[in-house]
Amino acid sequence: MKKLIRLAIGALALSLIAAIAQTLMPLQDSFYVPGSATNYGTATTITVGSSSSVGLVQFDLSSLPAGVTAAQVQKATLTLFLDHVGSGGTVNIETVGSAWTELGVNGTSPPSAGATVAAAVSVATVNTFITVDVTSAVQGWITTPSSNNGFMIVPNSGTSVQFDSKENLNTSHPAALTITLANTGPAGPAGPTGATGAAGPTGATGPTGPTGPAGPTGATGPAGPAGSGPVTINLVCASTCTQYALEVQVPQGNPSSFFGPFDLISKVQDAPFYPVTTTGIIGIAGPPAPPSPPGSAAGIIYSAGQTVPVIVNGPVACQFDNQVVGGDYVVPSPYNGGYCHSVGQTVPTSGQILGLALAANGPSSFGSPFAETILLGAAH
Repeated sequence: MKKLIRLAIGALALSLIAAIAQTLMPLQDSFYVPGSATNYGTATTITVGSSSSVGLVQFDLSSLPAGVTAAQVQKATLTLFLDHVGSGGTVNIETVGSAWTELGVNGTSPPSAGATVAAAVSVATVNTFITVDVTSAVQGWITTPSSNNGFMIVPNSGTSVQFDSKENLNTSHPAALTITLANTGPAGPAGPTGATGAAGPTGATGPTGPTGPAGPTGATGPAGPAGSGPVTINLVCASTCTQYALEVQVPQGNPSSFFGPFDLISKVQDAPFYPVTTTGIIGIAGPPAPPSPPGSAAGIIYSAGQTVPVIVNGPVACQFDNQVVGGDYVVPSPYNGGYCHSVGQTVPTSGQILGLALAANGPSSFGSPFAETILLGAAH
């Protein structure tokens, strides 16, 4: 059992070391109406298509690790939240060919268009996330930083939609740029050994041989079942880590070099609320003490620098943003960072499957999350 636990933790550590994902928020966003001198830099939405308006969004790549190269960018995705659909259709995502400022851009002297990144991207359903592969554009910006003037969102005929801007405090889903980097730096130290599961019960005693000379030895009893305790890793909290919340890795790099020296898997924080790739979720902050009966989650809060036990396998409580019954498949919430989300009893075809719910929780809402026990890794 100890060997299996060490192998599981070792595989987890290697998967985290192989690549890291970093999500960036916009440096600036706006839109312009061709021929109009009005500036929309403080608008809460990025309007595209109405009066032929064109959207703009730019990201600052300086927060990526020092010395990063274009070859280390495995993938980059642009995510936009479709806030309003006046007339559904398609848009083109292009690079911006010249500089612009959020509070200065207007339709009388708009920036020039660059290269097309994605054509005819469907924008038809309101309150959905639109994700576009922009790997080649980001690789070009890393090679030539001065060419990073952001993205242009250009409507095709008949399209009229609005996306959340960074000033939107209602739905609060600004654009996001997620960049997955390959780690070619030195491996960090091995993580601590997980706790040993509880010993199984002693097997039944075999029957006693008949009395007499050289009586036969009794048969050996069957082996007891394996232990079922949770596997826990003690890690360091990077900012805020909350009991019952999903935790993601947060690499803490040395500004003087790309990936070292630092401990790649020793720092975690609550999963963020904005859309990110969910493969970075490594477990749930403990210790496991689910309410009984289920109730509002009000667990321990760990601050930056404190050691937090992260459960990576076995039974553990998680706070849900929706109702759940026993046997439901559980995935990371696409709406609330750090929460679990039930997708019912049909195997999901996308996203990270965390495990299975063991029982039902009570009524819940976004304002009053309820905790319930799930079995991490049970559905893998």
